[in-house]
Amino acid sequence: MKIRAVRLRELGCFSDPVALEGLSGGLDVLAGPNELGKSTILRALEALFKVRHTAQSRTIERLRPYTGGAPLIEADFDIGGRTWRLRKQYLSDRQAVLTDLTVNKVVARGDEAHRRTLELIGGGGEHRLGLLWLEQGMSLQPATPKDAEREQLSRVIEREVSAASGGGHDLRVIRAMVVQQRRALVTDHRPPRPTGDYGGAIASRNDAERALEAARSEARAATGRIDRVQLLRARRAELIDPAFAASRRQRIEKLSSDMESATTARQQLKLAEARVQACESSVSEAQQAHDLMAKMLDEVHELEIAASAAATTQSSIAAALEDLATRLEQACGRRDDLRAALETESERLRARQRFDSRREAAARLAEITRRLSEARSATEIAGEIRARLDKECVTETSVHAAAREAASIEALEARIGAQLPKVRIAYLPDGAGKIRVDGNALQEGAILVPSRPISLEIDGIGTIAIDPNVSDSIEEDQADLEAHRSVLAELLAGMGVADLATARQRLEERQRLERDLAQAEDRIATRAPEGLARLTDESERLTDLSEAGDDDGAELPESPVIETEIERLRGALRESEDAANQLSQEHAKLREDLARCRAESRSREDRLSKLAAQLPPVDERPARLVEHEAKLAAVREAMNEALRERGAWREKAPDDAGLRALEAELAEAKRAEHSAADELTRVDRDLALLERELERDQQDGIAARVEELEQKVQSFDEQVRHFEREVAALDLLLETLSQVEQQSRELYLSPVLQRLNPYMQLVFPGATVGIGRDLGVEAIARGAAREPLSALSDGTQEQIAVLVRLAFARLLADAGQPTPLILDDALVYSDDDRIESLFDALRQAAGAHQVIIFTCRSRAFEQLGGTGLSLVPWADP
Repeated sequence: MKIRAVRLRELGCFSDPVALEGLSGGLDVLAGPNELGKSTILRALEALFKVRHTAQSRTIERLRPYTGGAPLIEADFDIGGRTWRLRKQYLSDRQAVLTDLTVNKVVARGDEAHRRTLELIGGGGEHRLGLLWLEQGMSLQPATPKDAEREQLSRVIEREVSAASGGGHDLRVIRAMVVQQRRALVTDHRPPRPTGDYGGAIASRNDAERALEAARSEARAATGRIDRVQLLRARRAELIDPAFAASRRQRIEKLSSDMESATTARQQLKLAEARVQACESSVSEAQQAHDLMAKMLDEVHELEIAASAAATTQSSIAAALEDLATRLEQACGRRDDLRAALETESERLRARQRFDSRREAAARLAEITRRLSEARSATEIAGEIRARLDKECVTETSVHAAAREAASIEALEARIGAQLPKVRIAYLPDGAGKIRVDGNALQEGAILVPSRPISLEIDGIGTIAIDPNVSDSIEEDQADLEAHRSVLAELLAGMGVADLATARQRLEERQRLERDLAQAEDRIATRAPEGLARLTDESERLTDLSEAGDDDGAELPESPVIETEIERLRGALRESEDAANQLSQEHAKLREDLARCRAESRSREDRLSKLAAQLPPVDERPARLVEHEAKLAAVREAMNEALRERGAWREKAPDDAGLRALEAELAEAKRAEHSAADELTRVDRDLALLERELERDQQDGIAARVEELEQKVQSFDEQVRHFEREVAALDLLLETLSQVEQQSRELYLSPVLQRLNPYMQLVFPGATVGIGRDLGVEAIARGAAREPLSALSDGTQEQIAVLVRLAFARLLADAGQPTPLILDDALVYSDDDRIESLFDALRQAAGAHQVIIFTCRSRAFEQLGGTGLSLVPWADP
């Protein structure tokens, strides 16, 4: 199939009839700016070959132009050495016509035309078109065929593989049989679980193993009973031995003697500890009495020395305090004088500032008065303009709406006129005025465009009736025309004008008034930025300020002179205040020091009185201190003797833990002595019971039962190993089948790869692609590196997608089903080197099938070559 021409009318952006003629059937290129209509042409071709003329889907609705209409699509194409023309009109006056241009004969109409076209393209031909006709942006998507498209390619591939290999075994049937046989033994889970006979053999083996383990446990228990009998017999011999009984009694006697000695030693230790505590108390009392007297004597000596030094300090502080009081009084007097002088100068400055403010207000009042007058004038002008604008009904929105309606009316009138018949009047030299319509003579060169039946009356000859045979589309356009005229009349009436020109003049006048209003508002904003009321208030305030007060400050020095004097006085006042504050702080500190010295003296005198009351007379104090020292030495010697005695008994007496252990050992020896007879009775009873159990074990034949169960487990285990070998053999067979299927898969994909590899070497030298069973690209291999398609850049993914579709198109062409490859704005991310290689691939592909390129990149595609196409008017739609 090769497309030779495409013609459109009332479709998308094409309201007027256009045509794309002169397609070569090889490499055809339509280059032009955005919104030229390239994508619209591709969508029209898809609709023509894939959508019935009776369809009313959203796809067809999107083809209708904004101004309305019935999309008409026509294409000429070559198939099987003949040229055909398919023409379809949608939505209104629906039609489908298939014409054999070779003999210039209509061969089918309506649905039959659609069906015959699909037969010409070949079974499933519309799916090939979906695979190879790429709308804008589709080249960026992976080249993975959809189910129907893949089915078409698979049939072509299978025919070629079958012809090359002479057929082959159906591995799928063999695999299904092997899988079914394996499922009879194990499940498909991961890991697989045994089932059927295999599972039953495992269950029987497990039951036998559990029974064997139980029998072996019983055998181990019988062996344990024999060992227990031997132990009990040895213990019985030990219990009835006379030497063993004598040793028990000797142990009890020794432990009783040790217990008595330990009790006596612990009692003596408690008495020694009591004596030590009494001595410690005596030493503590004697030490406290001696230390108290020595401490009080030392304190009396220190207090007497401090009292002598404090008397001298109080005398010096009193003299310094009297001198400081005199200096403080003088500093306060100077500070008060400076404060009075500063207040006088401040009052003089305020008088001068009042005088200066009145003079400045008088100067500003003139400027404010001028601005107020200009602002009031601009406000009056703005009010007059607003009043005129409020009465004006013409707005920019209403004029633009009326202009749109007028444009729609003009377009509809032109379209209706293009579809109606035209009657041109031409007279012979002696026939002027003899043709009439409704009694009115027609002038030479007059043109009639009748939209309803009319009659032409020719004097002396007869009448010609003209019936324009208006179609449904013209009637719809006329109805739309009347509706637009009605809307335009309402808009003009609402604006109060007779026509659109007057409305535009009124709009220009309104816009001039709006500009004047903006200028007036600007003047108001510059003269009275805070409003007229605020400006009026400021004028009144300045008037009151300029007229208030008298000239009491006119004779005073200028403000800077007075301010300089004030600053000087303030500096002197700060210095005077700092000096007075410093003297005041020093005076307060000396008073605090004097008060503190006096308080300390009183405290010392009180303490000395208390110590004198507690101590003996002064002459007896040394002798009393010596007595305390002698008593302390005596009680310390008594305590040392008590400590030596306590140490001796502590070595002999055990602690609480040792005593408890000794008591426990004696009690255990006595219990062993008392329980020996009871233990002998228990041993005799246990021996009799175990001997009866050993006799029963011999009768049950436990060893024979264990041997029987071991043979049964071995038999079941052999069955399980048999099934395991069978499953392993089936798994090996499935693995072998997978390897054979892989070789078959490589054979299946070889037709596509044979067509793809030459294109790949042009663009990606040395690279190969991996294609899955679904004919989708999975990865690209370059040397030892293999990259998944999703990891590549957008540009590389797009280039591979285009090359794969070239391979699909070449495969179809070699199978006798040539189909055009159409690319709409593809290769958008290709660099200069890659795009040149891609151009080589496109030129090479055009030798086997048609390649049509739509692009807005005119300069970039100049090097591609091929047949350049352009849109032209369709003269005969």
